[in-house]
Amino acid sequence: MRVPRIASLVLGLMCCWIGCSAPEDPDPESAEPESVSVTVWNEQLELFMEHPPLRPGVPAKFAVHLTDLSSFQPVRQGPVEFRFEPASGPAEVVTVEDPLRAGIFGPEVTLSRGGPYRLVVDVRSPSLEARVVVEELVMAEGRSEALPSDPGGSISYLKEQQWQLPFATATASREPLQRSIPVPATLVPRAGREAVIIAPMAGRFGTSSEVRLGNRARRGQVLGWIEPLPADQSVTLGTRVQTALSLARLEDEMARAETAVVEAEQRLELARLELERTRRLLAMEAVPEKRLEQAEAEMTIRQKSLETAVQIRDRLQESRRRLQLGEKPLGDPIVELQAPLGGTVVEIQAVPGSFVEAGAELFRIIDLLVLWVSGRLLEKDLGQLERIRGARLELTGHPPVEMNASQLVTLGQTVDATTRTVPVIFELPNPEGRFRLGSLGRLSLRSGEVFQVLAAPRSAVLLEEDKTVVYVQVTGESFERRVVRTGIENPDWVEILEGLEPGDRIVTVGAYEVALASRSTQAPVHGHAH
Repeated sequence: MRVPRIASLVLGLMCCWIGCSAPEDPDPESAEPESVSVTVWNEQLELFMEHPPLRPGVPAKFAVHLTDLSSFQPVRQGPVEFRFEPASGPAEVVTVEDPLRAGIFGPEVTLSRGGPYRLVVDVRSPSLEARVVVEELVMAEGRSEALPSDPGGSISYLKEQQWQLPFATATASREPLQRSIPVPATLVPRAGREAVIIAPMAGRFGTSSEVRLGNRARRGQVLGWIEPLPADQSVTLGTRVQTALSLARLEDEMARAETAVVEAEQRLELARLELERTRRLLAMEAVPEKRLEQAEAEMTIRQKSLETAVQIRDRLQESRRRLQLGEKPLGDPIVELQAPLGGTVVEIQAVPGSFVEAGAELFRIIDLLVLWVSGRLLEKDLGQLERIRGARLELTGHPPVEMNASQLVTLGQTVDATTRTVPVIFELPNPEGRFRLGSLGRLSLRSGEVFQVLAAPRSAVLLEEDKTVVYVQVTGESFERRVVRTGIENPDWVEILEGLEPGDRIVTVGAYEVALASRSTQAPVHGHAH
């Protein structure tokens, strides 16, 4: 009995060697019919459905995948009503209470009539009420291969993968786009809204308990004081020696006071010239009115600094005159340190009770209610800026901030010889203190005319091997890789000049995963176990 088995095995191997073909299926009708797939989208739902060829009187089981497009997650609860409506006559209605698995519903129906049917699917779950319509289900007439089926893409990415990983799509549409030029940006204080308070003379430093880092100070508020050291700290010295030491100390302090007055006068003169220049530019409408307000504020600060320096010098001169005449000098006054502007105390450089030298920086105050966004625009991009119509600021940890043209402070008129850039500054309101000085970000400058163009979300556009591509969802589980040519860009959208048509559904979240699926050496097995 073993010989026939061996003979049979040898014969089989020979057939394989010489290319014997397998016998034809004696009953072609017994072959497994090819399933039909349908994909329909609306604003709320995506329906991806697979079913066998439909024949009157023959039971058909459907595998219907329902995706909630508000989250791109599967519909997890029923009931779902499936209403099969023929061209004439009563509809066949099937209600499925629960999914086979999350997102997959399996209605089974026997359609009694021939001809096309319209399928209306109503989702009535506690978390979602929505409807999607399949306008035409074609009944089979003869062999199943003659049935139409949705066109498929070259990339298979199953619904189970889409539901488990971050995934979203959007339709390519016409959007209003302006040319946008990105520049690096930094948050800095407004001009004239930052002040450093220095020690006008040497002495012991003191500060109020109300003044702390991060507290807001009022204009004119006393932040601290300088208590000068006694003229003579040795009780054993004679009167003439004491007088000589006092005069020597006064001469030294007067020299520093004279220097402080000269520096204050110079800063005041610069502020005055800037104020006059700003008034002329404003008259020519070359700068916004806020520039004048800033120049006036800077002028006020410099005037106050000069007045303080002059008062200290004059008091020292009077003390020297009295000592030279043998009179009792003026008592060493406690010099108060006042805030020249309202703002937040961001630095305190000395410890209360410590000795400080004249000219030492003691406080730094900045008005943080309004900041400046300072960027540097490359010289080569100046030609694209006919007029700045607004900008978008992107900072780490913050949602994007839209700014209009009225917030533009200045676009520089001179090019830096080293960096070949010009400054561009916007004003940023900061009443709640959300933004921090020194933060780095990107400022996208909008310029030129607004165009209605076919566009794709920026997240959908990938760069692969020096080609710009997007991934298009053709059916529920089939995708295509499209090489596109782009035009105008802004932080949200990219103009598509070639490669897409309006209405194409493009992958906006998960495009990289679809790209990985396209490079897989083994295509995933299509179909589902329901």
